[in-house]
Formats: sequence, C-alpha cells, structure tokens
Amino acid sequence: MPGEEKYLVVLSGRVLPERAREEVLDNLAELFHVPREKVEPLLRGRRAPLAKQYDRARAEEVRDAIREAGAQCEIEEVAEEVAPEADAHEHIHDEHARESAPKQKPGGARGGIPDEVALMRVVAVNTDYYRKQFAKFVAADRMRAKFALTWHWPAFFAFFFWAVYRRMWLPAAVNLAGGLALLHFAGWAHPLWMSLAWAFVWPLCANYLYFRHACALAPNATGEKSGGEHRFGVSRLGLLGGVLFLFFLSFTLGERIGLQSALHKYEALDPQARTALVLRGTLFMVLTKTPRGEALDSAALLGAARRVIEERNVRDGWDNEIEARMDADGRIALVSAGADGYFDTEDDITHSADFFGK
Repeated sequence: MPGEEKYLVVLSGRVLPERAREEVLDNLAELFHVPREKVEPLLRGRRAPLAKQYDRARAEEVRDAIREAGAQCEIEEVAEEVAPEADAHEHIHDEHARESAPKQKPGGARGGIPDEVALMRVVAVNTDYYRKQFAKFVAADRMRAKFALTWHWPAFFAFFFWAVYRRMWLPAAVNLAGGLALLHFAGWAHPLWMSLAWAFVWPLCANYLYFRHACALAPNATGEKSGGEHRFGVSRLGLLGGVLFLFFLSFTLGERIGLQSALHKYEALDPQARTALVLRGTLFMVLTKTPRGEALDSAALLGAARRVIEERNVRDGWDNEIEARMDADGRIALVSAGADGYFDTEDDITHSADFFGK
C-alpha cells in the first residue's frame, strides 16, 4: 500500500557547496543534540544512512533539516521492510530534527524551490529568458533562494507597466507611489543620487522580484485549465488598465505636481534670482490681465501693474514689496528695493518692458 512505503535518509558523506566542513559538523551536532564526535562519521566521504526508516513526509523533513545544516542528503525508498544496514548510524536520532526542519520555502514546495516546470507555467511568456535569470537565484542545494543583482531593460524604461503586465500588483503600486512621493516631497530639485538610486534599483531587482512572485504561485500552477489560471502568465488587460490609470493621474495630479516642482525650483534659487523671476512674471501677468479692446496707453498699463501687485501681494526674493513705475522712456518698470530693503539705492533691481515698441 502507498501509505506503508518506507524511506531511508542517506547522507552522501559530503558537505554542500560553499559550506565549511567544521561548520556543518557543529550544525549537525546541534541538530541531533549529540556530541560532535558522534556526527563526524556522517561526513567521511562515503554513504551514511540513518538507521531508522520513515514515511515519506517524515523522511523529507529529516532530509531538509540535514540539508539546512549544510550536508548533502537524499531519501531512498525501501522496497520492503529490511534490517538496518551494517553501517547505519543508530546513535543518530531524529526527534530533535523535526523542530529544526526548514519551514515551507518560497513557492510552497516542501523543503525547497519549486521545480522549473511549475515556475515556467507561471511565467508563460518569454520562458527562455526567465529560465536563465531564475537559475541565478537558486542556491546550490535548491533549498533556498539567494539574492543576486541582474539587469532588466523593460523594468529600466517602464517598471510600472512591466510589473502590471506580469501581474505583480504590489511592486507596481510601490514603484508608482514612491515615484509620486519623490515628486511631491522633493519636486525636480531633489539630489541627483536620489533620482539615480530610484531609477536603477528597480531594473537591478526586477528579475529577483519576479522570481519570488513566481515561486509564490508555482505550487498552484498546473498544465490544465483551472480556476486559478488567471493568476498566471501575463495580463494585457492589466497593462491597458495601468496605461489608463496613469493618464487619469496625469490629468488629476499633473497640475499639482507641476506646481510643487516649480515651487521647489523657486525656493532653491538665491534671493536675487528669485526677484528677477518675480519681476518678469509680474510683467507678463500685467499684459494678460489687461482687458481686450482697452486702449494700451502707459497710464492704463501702469494702473494694471499696480493692481496685479496689490491683488497678488507680489513680493521680491527678500519678501519685500515691489513698486510699479513709469521710467523716463515711458516704459513700465517693476522695481525691487534689493537686499537693503530701501528703494532708490544702488542694489535696486529693475525690470522694464516696452509694450509699445518705442
């Protein structure tokens, strides 16, 4: 009967790649709660089965715990009940291995990374590329994922669109929210390193994020039609929705973000540069505020300039008032008192406009 099948847990006598033998011996001694000399025979380069036979689930738990400790280990089915092998290690007991057995790994596969077939069923599109990329994130023992930086061009140019296309809703939301936060709190005047970090972190981590996403879905991926099939592969509808959503944001938030950006740029200027910008902008408003059909004589423009200054409470870069005057040539002039705050001194800043081409 299948429920009566028994399995042996067999160590190969070697440690896993990139693991030190001394460290693995300490781990095994701690795992089985025995002195270190008791586990040394398990790592002498030859086959070392444990004496006890287990059902499959328990055998996998013990195997996984031993692999986690750093030793190469497999399980072997026992065709029928047999006596323990002569070199079986009867002094090693598994009672303490249960609590140390690794928990369910990303992807839900017992004791390790989901198999490649299941991962590629989740990917569905462009599997050759992602098969090569995913291989970089699997540890040698296939028991755990390992992080590695890789490059992903679509994620560099448009991470948000790529993420929604791949059904990675949470990374897409984080990417979009983070980008909007940068614009809102720092505008376009934030340090260059901040822009570069945000631009490069996503393409460098995109393949790994997608690998973890695929691992989470792989246990439910089947080759047949199923109720959860919509969770796998790509989503063209999601991509279209992402495009429409960004268009909506551009219309609803674009003006606000633009104003915030302009404000940050303005505040980054020195007072003299801010004053020059204010004076030029005020002259432009004077022209736009003059009613159409009204005669554009100097007196009317001077009155319009003074109304704009009063209604808008226009102030220079030092937060002082500005004045509208008529210069000797009949041009409208806007004057800032400068850093000293007094008009008609050497540091006054003046901008004038010849509206009549004189």
